[in-house]
Amino acid sequence: MITQEQIDKLRELDKAATPGPWTYDGMHSEIHAYESANGAFLIVSELREHPGDEIPDEYGHAYNPNFELITAMRNALPGLLDAFEDRRHALSAMREARDSAVEENVSLRRTLAELADEISRIRAERDARAGIASSREPP
Repeated sequence: MITQEQIDKLRELDKAATPGPWTYDGMHSEIHAYESANGAFLIVSELREHPGDEIPDEYGHAYNPNFELITAMRNALPGLLDAFEDRRHALSAMREARDSAVEENVSLRRTLAELADEISRIRAERDARAGIASSREPP
């Protein structure tokens, strides 16, 4: 499971990195950000290709699944971290509710046991009084 320290580190890296979304055109060994209407963009990274990494298309462009993954992970990271933390908070709230219910259950069991003891005591007193009353009546 991912720790809070890891989440904090990923958030720091996300904040320090070039804002997204990033894009990979599937043809070049570059990842871009800030693509504008006139086609201007910022090259975030020029990536070194290793033999076998790329999958050439019919035009000789080399699609690289590694570049696609880097781009997709960068763009998904903030949402993934938010979703993970949301679920962590929900799980924490569920655990607190469960613990509270368990404590309440224990308390109710104690109260029921005390009431059962009180009922037994009252019945015993009643039965003792009935025994005394019946012994006073003439046969």
